[in-house]
Amino acid sequence: MFRPTVVITLTIALLTLMLWNLLGGAADEPPWPQRIQGFSFSPIRQNQDPTQGIYPSEEQIEEDLILLSDKTHAVRTYSVSGTLEAIPRLAAKHGLNVALGAWVYGD
Repeated sequence: MFRPTVVITLTIALLTLMLWNLLGGAADEPPWPQRIQGFSFSPIRQNQDPTQGIYPSEEQIEEDLILLSDKTHAVRTYSVSGTLEAIPRLAAKHGLNVALGAWVYGD
């Protein structure tokens, strides 16, 4: 035997679903474009830590940029410390624009 509150709750849920469906229901997502405007880019890999001065090699950075070069127009960086300073030069080599970021702190 159902309690009145359970019946009311189920009725409201059913009415809500019916109204949602009448108003259009689930919308199809637009297709993902072949190229997007830009990515935030941090080429740090496992066991690398810029706070400890352990940066990726220029070869590793270039490998990542090659993967992105046919998917985006630009990358945005968060730092130019260590080997990350090579990002603009390497990105230009693969036709990518760069928005440079800088991490500002007390030192």
